[in-house]
Amino acid sequence: MPRRLPTPPLALLLGLATALGGPSGAGAADNAQYGGVRHPGEAPPRVAPATEGDSGGDAEVEAVDSLMAVYREARSADPKLRGRRAELAALRDDRREALGGLLPSLSASVDISRINRDQLRATTSYLDDELQEDNITREYTQEQYQLNATQPLLDLPAWHRWQGQDRRVDAGEAELEARRQQLIYDVAEAYLNVLGAQSKVALKGSELDQVQAQRERIEALYEEGEATTSERAEVRARYDQVRAELLRAQGEVATAREALTALTDEPHERLAGLRPDAELPKVEPQARQRWSERAVTGNPNVVAARARTESEQRKARAARAERYPRINLTGGFSRYDDFDGTRFGRNIEDWSIGVQVRMPLYEGGAMRARASSAEHRRARQAQELERARRQARKEVRSAYEGLMSGRSEIEAYRLAVRSAERTIEAMRQEVRAGTRTVTDLLEAQRKRFEAGHGLAQARHQYLLDILALRRAAGHLDERDVRALDELFSAGASGGVLAQEP
Repeated sequence: MPRRLPTPPLALLLGLATALGGPSGAGAADNAQYGGVRHPGEAPPRVAPATEGDSGGDAEVEAVDSLMAVYREARSADPKLRGRRAELAALRDDRREALGGLLPSLSASVDISRINRDQLRATTSYLDDELQEDNITREYTQEQYQLNATQPLLDLPAWHRWQGQDRRVDAGEAELEARRQQLIYDVAEAYLNVLGAQSKVALKGSELDQVQAQRERIEALYEEGEATTSERAEVRARYDQVRAELLRAQGEVATAREALTALTDEPHERLAGLRPDAELPKVEPQARQRWSERAVTGNPNVVAARARTESEQRKARAARAERYPRINLTGGFSRYDDFDGTRFGRNIEDWSIGVQVRMPLYEGGAMRARASSAEHRRARQAQELERARRQARKEVRSAYEGLMSGRSEIEAYRLAVRSAERTIEAMRQEVRAGTRTVTDLLEAQRKRFEAGHGLAQARHQYLLDILALRRAAGHLDERDVRALDELFSAGASGGVLAQEP
């Protein structure tokens, strides 16, 4: 297979990365937690330690599934990966079969028969030259033994077929690698989808709590005659709407978990979330051309298509070479024995060695048709190779542009969350002063939670674009899963993804 251009692993990118949220300090402290914002000076949330009375507290921590653990389960259970391994084993067997056409072959045969023969034989007398007939009856055992050996000296079709099968093995290995890399991406995508759905549930739950608090406040004011009927109805409608959205988000969590279970064949109730202090890696803006070059040479789908093209080229050469002579070195031993003690019995042993030359002269146009068919298949596979190259470049461009825009998107959502929080604080004072209604405050809270969820989704997509870029270049492996897994913590939850370090 072609050598891949060297590329730094994801762990190195993570080590050299800086936080997308900018410098740490008071600005970085105003980060979204479950859709909200921590005020400057407020300590980040911590997982409460288990006490002696907490039964099963440690068990809960142990039950959290890391990304690496989920990937290893998927790697063992993925039917497509198993199928690729079986196909690769079959291709290696086919290659060994093709190699057999170039190696010596040895065959043996034994034929033992019991024969009862009535034979009418014409003879001439030595005295009078008259023709006489003799009726002879024989009953005897006939034995035939043969041992033949053949060594090809010149067989161009067999040589090209073996080379073609060798290229097919290379294609099978590349296809297996492509499935491994695709499985890494699929697991990470399903894993982050679960965390994103959990984040949405946490955000909607927090929003529902705040709407419920406003609802209770409006109900109390309504009883005292200080709130209007329309305000009361609007708060109730908003509560019902958020409650319905929460139920829908809970259904999305179940769906996302089922998608993850389909990859591992195991349920996953708790997953490790992104650490609050996790730094997202950065990609140099001018590195796009280098990634494209790596994709054209190292993408496993391109490598597989190139190997299949070379295999079809070998098949075309084998078809054209059928018109040339085939030369074999042959040798053998044979023994024929039907000796029964009469003058008709024989006992013959033959040893032979020689050179055999075979050359087809005319087969009704079949050879030419086979050569033309093989050439058309080679041309079709060459187009598949070009399509794979274009697809690899497209995947690099898509992932790279996603990373470039993703950084700005994450920063914009982070600022939107902080701005929405400041808007809510100001609007609360205006509600108390009577210049704003409760409906305005609820709308501002809704925008804050939407910005928090958008931030979580943007960070999800940013991580997936990193994996997609490395997959397109053909450099996605288990080390990247391990490096990505270090960004997650068993004490965190999906909601923490809305927090920018």
